[in-house]
Amino acid sequence: HRFGQSYLTIGKQQVVWGTADGLRVLDVVNPFSFREFLLEDFDEARIPLWMVNYIHSIGSDTDLQLLVIPDLTFNDFPDGDGDEAPEYAITSPRFQPGFPADVPPNLAGVTNLGLQRPSDSLQNADAGLRLSTRLDGLDLTFNYLYQYDDNPVPYRRINNATGQPVLEFWQEYERTHLLGSTLSTDLSSTLVLRYEIGLVHGRRVLRENLNNDNGVLNTDELSYVLGLDWSGVADTL
Repeated sequence: HRFGQSYLTIGKQQVVWGTADGLRVLDVVNPFSFREFLLEDFDEARIPLWMVNYIHSIGSDTDLQLLVIPDLTFNDFPDGDGDEAPEYAITSPRFQPGFPADVPPNLAGVTNLGLQRPSDSLQNADAGLRLSTRLDGLDLTFNYLYQYDDNPVPYRRINNATGQPVLEFWQEYERTHLLGSTLSTDLSSTLVLRYEIGLVHGRRVLRENLNNDNGVLNTDELSYVLGLDWSGVADTL
């Protein structure tokens, strides 16, 4: 629905942030499906989410976008069970942690506590804000996203409650804050400069041992892309 200088979309949709092709620095509003052996085109791999998408125009060159996303759908990974070929499963140690280096030699057993998901409520909704503007030939955006990371964090700990150490592991979705910006500008009739940068606060990274925070390091992660598009030859980019 359009009213005045505003445009409102409610429903299941994709929202694409960023300027980089094939790289996901800010393009993290929607989760992805990794169920195909070869990753599909991003338009097909993104999982649409139920959301409220509100865009308000401020003057002729500036837009303010507000997202409210109560849909707690996350990245879809094949698990290698049933009809899915095991080689489709993700085997990176970032997602499939091995045995910690400091497991006690008298370990009595291993317990899987399973995947812990946040409850479906408006309180757990994701939210995003983007300001886009054109200034002296520069296309600029400033982005903020408050969301659950679409990849679960694999936690591990030693439980000595029964007198004998038991290794417990479980997965849990954690909140992150994303701050980012993009820029694109024409350097000439055939040359375009683009950059995209994102800082994630609250990224969880696996440790090799179980010291502190159940074997996980809570840290910040900076990602960026700098690109030049040249179209100086006909039908060539």
